[in-house]
Amino acid sequence: MTNFLLIESIINKNDGVAKTSDFIAAGINKYEISKLLSNNKIERITNGYYKLGNEFLDFGQVLKAYLPEGILFLETALYYYFYSDYTPRKFSIAVPRNISKNRLKKIPMPAKYFYISENIFELGLTTMEIDGRELRIYDRERTICDCFKYKNKIDIETFIKAIKAYAYDENNNITRLISYSKQLGVYNQVIETMRILLND
Repeated sequence: MTNFLLIESIINKNDGVAKTSDFIAAGINKYEISKLLSNNKIERITNGYYKLGNEFLDFGQVLKAYLPEGILFLETALYYYFYSDYTPRKFSIAVPRNISKNRLKKIPMPAKYFYISENIFELGLTTMEIDGRELRIYDRERTICDCFKYKNKIDIETFIKAIKAYAYDENNNITRLISYSKQLGVYNQVIETMRILLND
C-alpha cells in the first residue's frame, strides 16, 4: 500500500479528519506528510489536523473531530427539532466552562460557544442522527428550558415560535420539562407560559 492510500484509509476511518499522531502511529513520517501536502493530496485544516485534498468537510465532521464533547444548543437544536425554520448562520454549541478558548479559536467552523457549568452540562444530553452521523444534542425539554434561560440571546419571534411548537408537539414531556426547569432556575417562567399555552 502506498503512503497516500494508507493516509487516505486513515482519514476515511476517522470520519474525514485525521491528526498527525494518527499518521505517525501508522509509520508515516513528517517528511512523507509534507510531500503529500505539497502535492495537494492532503490539506492541512489547522495545526496537526488534515483532510483529503479534494474533500469538503461538513460541520458534523468538524465538530466530531475537533470538539467531540460539544453539544448542539439553543438555536441550532431548535432548528433540528423543527421548532424554528430559521437556519442559523453560526452553529450554537454548548461547551464545558473549563474548556480552553484558544482551542475553540482553532476550530474551522462558524460557531457561537456557550460555556455551561459542569453540574448541568449533561442535563438532557441525547444524540441525533444528522447527515448520517450521530451528534450530541440537548433533548427537547432542555432546549426549551434553555430558551427561557438565554431568552436575551435569541430574538423574540424565534422564542415565541419555539415555545408554541413545543407545547403542541406530541413528543413533548411536560413532566421532564418541569424537572429541568427547576434545575436550570426557570421554573416560574416555564410553568406560567406552559399553563397559558396548554389551556388555550
